[in-house]
Amino acid sequence: MSLKWIIVSIGTILVVAGFALLCKPPYCPPGMKQAEATVVGSAQVRQTFGWYSVAVIEFTPEGGEKVTVQLGEPSSYRVGSKLIVNYDPYDPARDWSISDTSDGSAYLVMALGIVMGAIGAFAKAP
Repeated sequence: MSLKWIIVSIGTILVVAGFALLCKPPYCPPGMKQAEATVVGSAQVRQTFGWYSVAVIEFTPEGGEKVTVQLGEPSSYRVGSKLIVNYDPYDPARDWSISDTSDGSAYLVMALGIVMGAIGAFAKAP
């Protein structure tokens, strides 16, 4: 097997892995539900070494009223950003967490696979 086909094979594997990452649903712990949340503003929080800004998010639990909460740590979310929130259906205002939905790594893996596959496909065999 030549180096050309090894590079094409690795590129194909990376593209498939990127699709697998992209199609994976966000993780939701057992007993919790998911809802789409929107960043509606920010709040200033005082800490020992000064003030910092945290995002304020709003979501509607299944069959309930809108819940507005603020994150506990500084974040780079902008007003209007959409997030997936995992929440406890019995007490959504107290027990919630943000689900990781970043697709950037999946697109990066797919792009790397496409580039490697193209390099391998167009390389001249020795």
